[in-house]
Amino acid sequence: MNVSICDVSVYIPTYNETLHIERAVSSALKITPHVYVIDSSSSDDTVSKAEALGAKVFQYHWSSKANFARKLNWALRNVPFETTWLMRLDADEYFLDKTISQLNQKLLHIPHHINAVSLNRRFIFLGKWIKRGFYPQRSLRITRLGCAEYDDTWLDEHVNVPSEQTNHLPLDIVDESLIGINRWVEKHIHYSNLQVIEDVRSMSSKRQQGRFGQLKSRRYAFYSSLPIFLRPAIFFFYRYFIRRGFLDGSRGFIYAFLQAWWYRLLIDVKLYEINSFCGADYNKKKAYIKKYYNVDL
Repeated sequence: MNVSICDVSVYIPTYNETLHIERAVSSALKITPHVYVIDSSSSDDTVSKAEALGAKVFQYHWSSKANFARKLNWALRNVPFETTWLMRLDADEYFLDKTISQLNQKLLHIPHHINAVSLNRRFIFLGKWIKRGFYPQRSLRITRLGCAEYDDTWLDEHVNVPSEQTNHLPLDIVDESLIGINRWVEKHIHYSNLQVIEDVRSMSSKRQQGRFGQLKSRRYAFYSSLPIFLRPAIFFFYRYFIRRGFLDGSRGFIYAFLQAWWYRLLIDVKLYEINSFCGADYNKKKAYIKKYYNVDL
């Protein structure tokens, strides 16, 4: 596609994404020639594939104190972006044709006081679009150069921009992982660790509550206020019955059960374990996280 107006740069955070990187970079190049890969010492051919397609690769050093938000903020500060708009695209995501054809033009008409823009995120699971229970999920992915950063959280990175400075475009990005169900489960076990780390950091002391509590979305704050162990069942009921996830057939049930019930229950069990061993002592919890999760809080 001949891109006549290219006022957006796309940056793609990666680590061992050989299954996805060609699809992600190729999709981004249909919108803009300004495509950057933010790698963390991948041991596969992620970097060579990205460079072969024309993406510029930058390396972010990963350590026990690193998290995804810090990696994204490092990219915002260190990559020599030259466009007005910056867009994050995960390696297992790509753009719909409508997004490819309209995004640049629509960004030209965004008011000057707007510093961040959300798009719709569409999930494909086991080859099927999960329409009812989880779509549309608005995801704040586009930021104005020099006007935004990510909150320092361990999971579900949030762009730190006042709501009056945000806008939404009814265009979709597609989240379609090619890793298979075994790897999907392993990945979400890792995500559950990150959510536990974030919950411990944000809720285990008054100091942390004061700093990070306000950054939680109202929906997550409501979810967190529900009884432990019961809230995953409530969340599943909401996604599968209230949001009519059952209309997506067997894949809809599997996705809703794994994403809304199993995954959330796993988080609750891990939090229960930590609280059982450490009580309300934040220092003990920090030591526990370091010993069993290899993360320095």
